[in-house]
Formats: sequence, C-alpha cells, structure tokens
Amino acid sequence: MIKRFLRSHTAESSRARSILFKSLFETIIQTNEDYYFQQLLEIAEVSLKSIDEFKDFPFLFVFGEIASKDMKRQYLALRFLGNLFTMKEELGVEVIYIRMKEFQEWLVQKVIDADLISILIDLLGKDHLPHLQIESVRILQFIVSMGTIKQCKTLADFAIILPILQLLNSKNIDIVESVKYYFSFFRNFQKIGYLVYKCHVQLFF
Repeated sequence: MIKRFLRSHTAESSRARSILFKSLFETIIQTNEDYYFQQLLEIAEVSLKSIDEFKDFPFLFVFGEIASKDMKRQYLALRFLGNLFTMKEELGVEVIYIRMKEFQEWLVQKVIDADLISILIDLLGKDHLPHLQIESVRILQFIVSMGTIKQCKTLADFAIILPILQLLNSKNIDIVESVKYYFSFFRNFQKIGYLVYKCHVQLFF
C-alpha cells in the first residue's frame, strides 16, 4: 500500500515521503503500534532506488529526534537508523539501488556530519536506559564495520572503544550480550588498530 502510493506519485515523491514519514513516526509515538514501523522502512525502501532520491529523505528529522531529550522518540529514531544500515537484509527484498556498500558509506558520513557520534557515545553511559544503550551499540557497530578507513579514523578521535568495552561490566546481561553479539562480526583489523591506538593515546598521553 505505502510503496504503491509513493510510486504512483513520482512527481511529488520527495514531499510525499517526508510528509508520510513524519506522520507515521508521530502515529507510532502516540499508539505504540509496531505495524507502522514496517511502513517507515517501506518508505525508505522506495527511496533506495537511487542515491539522488535518497538524498531527499528527511534525515534531519530522524537525526533531530535522536538528539531530542524524549526517550521514546530517541528510541524510535535510533531503531529506524539502525535498520537503514541493513535495509536489504531486513526487508528481504532486492533493492533497486544495487551499490549497497556505497549507500552505507554515504549514510555513515551523514551520521558523522550530523555530529551524532558524540550523542551515541553519551547514550552508552545511560545505564538507566538499556534499550537506548543497545540501539547505540548496534549503530556504532554498523558505522565502524560499514564505513571507510578514512571514516574510521574520524571515529577514532572519539575513542569509542573505551565506552563500549565498559559496557561489558554492565549488570544488565542484555547489554553485555548485545556488545558481544554486535562486535563479534567485526573482522577488519586495520580499523580495530586505528580505534585501539587512538584510545590508547588519549588514555596515556
């Protein structure tokens, strides 16, 4: 239904996506109906047919909600952003925009440019908000593993390894298991080297 509507309004696709996305976001906040979350992903899927179309996606709205002080809005926006990185796998469909790696690197840069890294790291320290901690760990793992070496060097300036490792001492077993699970997929030792070295420098010099 959502995808059919958007594809039949190509002339107003960008505006239609933005209005519909924000409306569905507010509906989820008000009703707690998870059914609408899948529709948010369908809007993004339609946008994925080209990088030019995706540039018109309401990222500033999503990023603004992540930076908000409303925990409910933060969680929904974090969950959506995390799903964007695995859009093809999550939806189980063939996305028209084939160059998925290029899209992921582009999305990582959008997150960096919006200065969301510092916000994600800050959320890692919110022990009373484990659901936000888990989503933040998930997104940081995607950013590190899917970003370029150059982007990883930028992340290293934030010394993100230390706050993530500190979560392994959490009393919440779900937090500990989430850190172990998400970073068990991390295999790029060059990136690990940058992150660990920068963290070491900031700790001891």
